[in-house]
Amino acid sequence: MRDFILSVGIGVAAAVAWFGIWIFILRACGLVSFTKTAEARVRVRERTLRMGKGRYILAFGVFGWGLPVGFGTEMSRVAEHMDAGWGNAVASIGLFALWGMAGWWYGLRMWNALHRGEVPFPPPWLSQK
Repeated sequence: MRDFILSVGIGVAAAVAWFGIWIFILRACGLVSFTKTAEARVRVRERTLRMGKGRYILAFGVFGWGLPVGFGTEMSRVAEHMDAGWGNAVASIGLFALWGMAGWWYGLRMWNALHRGEVPFPPPWLSQK
């Protein structure tokens, strides 16, 4: 039980460390604003629009969410199974890739949520009689 708690602690510490580093990098680039003022949100939204969808998904989804969660999971697995062999290594790479894809999906969802446009009602294609 102690080994399990230690391995999970190592994984969580690795993920939190990567989150901290990544937030520092994004803040240095001016992309993350923790202030919730309307002006700051508009500035961040305009900046992410200039980034484009692909870069946004890569920066916030893959590197900002998928990589730290995958890295933390893998550090936990490595700490628990130090000498498990090739099978464990292949499973670790597969799990890490799966978390990367989950990060891509998360970034795509966040892009769509951030840049959702207003839908006029009634829709413009219906004739107004």
